[in-house]
Amino acid sequence: MRIANEAGADTAKLLLMSYVPGKGFATPKIGPFWDAVAIAHDAGRFGRGCRIAVVEAGLDTGLVDPALLAWPVPPPEDGEDDPTRLERDRTHGAAVTLLIQEVAPEATLTIYPTANRRDYIEKALQAAQEAQADVVNLSFGIPRKSEEVYDKDAFFSPDVGNAGGDPIRFFFEQAAHMGTRSSWRDFVTPMTGWLDLACNAVAQAGATVITSVGNSEAMLGSPACAEHVLSVGYKTVTREMGEEGFETATAQGPSFSQSLLTDLTLTQLPNALGSSFAAPLISGFAALMEDRTTLPAYARVAHYAGLASMLFAMRQNLPPQWDDARDGVILDLYLKAIKAMPHDYFSQPASALKPDAAAACFVTSPMINFGLFHQQFGNLEPSYHLLNHAHRLAPHDPDGAANLAVTKAFLAQNAVAQGALEDAAQFLQEAADHMDSALEKRSYNVHYKARAEEFRTASRDPANWTMQT
Repeated sequence: MRIANEAGADTAKLLLMSYVPGKGFATPKIGPFWDAVAIAHDAGRFGRGCRIAVVEAGLDTGLVDPALLAWPVPPPEDGEDDPTRLERDRTHGAAVTLLIQEVAPEATLTIYPTANRRDYIEKALQAAQEAQADVVNLSFGIPRKSEEVYDKDAFFSPDVGNAGGDPIRFFFEQAAHMGTRSSWRDFVTPMTGWLDLACNAVAQAGATVITSVGNSEAMLGSPACAEHVLSVGYKTVTREMGEEGFETATAQGPSFSQSLLTDLTLTQLPNALGSSFAAPLISGFAALMEDRTTLPAYARVAHYAGLASMLFAMRQNLPPQWDDARDGVILDLYLKAIKAMPHDYFSQPASALKPDAAAACFVTSPMINFGLFHQQFGNLEPSYHLLNHAHRLAPHDPDGAANLAVTKAFLAQNAVAQGALEDAAQFLQEAADHMDSALEKRSYNVHYKARAEEFRTASRDPANWTMQT
């Protein structure tokens, strides 16, 4: 048995180099996750009243208050099993703890040092359960070879053999098959190892158990694959400006090797070279949520929307005409993502919505991508509906603001064609305002600047304006 922290001492040291005591991590905090944290903080939610148990190999008490330590067994004397002795354990535990505090500074943290020993870990999880921890964070696991975990008969679509060697058809048929289930866990064999069972027990007692997904594409982790655990990893995002001015964002893997199956992914934090440092961010965010029990529902949204967005990115290089075999799959997956959302955000007009931290973190990106999917086929009304709701829920998201701006410009173009120049002028002024909002986060973006100026100028004389492409 090998218990592995999902990042080593060197990577923890690298991350801690950007930590300023009393001020936090001096790294750029960009993307939907940090926008969501800002919304929660603006609403006065900093984690107060939430108890977070951090199960770690050790802790650097020079960086983190030693009063947070709770020994799962009597503290050892200086010796081999002292969880505060080994540098690799101390730095890892400190980085994980400080990340949680960055997100939820008022949460009540308890750190259980375990020296990566099974008996200590089991007792730590039991102690967390007895203490009625609301959230339990584990940034370690036991790696298992993927072929030992995958249920191949369930995982592969029975139709993929008919793809005739066509990789595009294979991916679409496989994604459609995976979309018949609400979680990738339905495609792996049940995990019954001691760590899986221990974590499931804590979760079933009422805690939200969050773990890092693992740092190897060839591996799946325990307890990351356990039934009642949420696994978290990182992603990178590539943005591309289309000819019509819409900006697409394509998710890719992080800059390090990471397990391919994860419940929730976040944009990779600079210098965070391991999924160890993604799990504590979600653990901290759970403390900010009005209802952390909705996290499994948001994981289902991520499952469907992730498949849909992967296919949507692939079809950008395919013929633009609607194809039921391809686009029908994407549409179905996005609709399943909308249905899986724990709140019906579309039951009221966008004007009635207020900024929502959980929505900004987990659902506005799928809304934006679904809106762009509709836009590709000229379905302006549903595209506007999705983008407008996303912007209301996450007003600081530059992707939502910029794409809503271009959508309103298309509405203005239609209004000009119908002779409704006052409506066109209003749409264009609103489009310019949305681009200005996007520029607040991305002042360097020359496309945003050009569009903002174009729309503002056109609002004064829409009759003689044509959308620049």
